[in-house]
Amino acid sequence: MFSDEVLEKIFARKELQSLPLQVQSSIIHAIENVLEEDSKNADKQSVSATGNEL
Repeated sequence: MFSDEVLEKIFARKELQSLPLQVQSSIIHAIENVLEEDSKNADKQSVSATGNEL
């Protein structure tokens, strides 16, 4: 999840301010989900790679 500081910076952008609040919220949630999935996949690959070295 993004920190309050990061969210403030994102919502301060003029490109987002022109969009309805629901669309802004959907964009933020989509980005958070993608980053979370990428992080989990990177962790799995790291563990998998480490296990192959044994």
